[in-house]
Amino acid sequence: MNLPSQTIAWPAVIQYRGDPELELIENAEDWQQFHDSVSGLDPADRLIDSSGQAFRIDSKGEAKWQDQLSLEDVLGVVKAHMADSGACCVAKTYAPSIHEAIEMVFNNQCSIDQT
Repeated sequence: MNLPSQTIAWPAVIQYRGDPELELIENAEDWQQFHDSVSGLDPADRLIDSSGQAFRIDSKGEAKWQDQLSLEDVLGVVKAHMADSGACCVAKTYAPSIHEAIEMVFNNQCSIDQT
């Protein structure tokens, strides 16, 4: 497994093109398991880490740094995942940081903005 030059901040999620469901990657060990079993990825599939870095996943399953996402971008991805999972109050979902937005996917919960 080759880690990208930019270090992945765990946890992370895999976002598949055209699919709101996210695959959870908790740590480097989970990434290694994903890497060892990867096949048939689309060039638009990407790994998003808990600092908002987006990595393209090449045909060999290697992560290549692509972009830095904003909190708004990551919340959009998380909200789409939550809506697809049947969560309520998705429109009001808020996280104060990218890390906490990614953690919501792991915890299968939403934080409601009370402001």
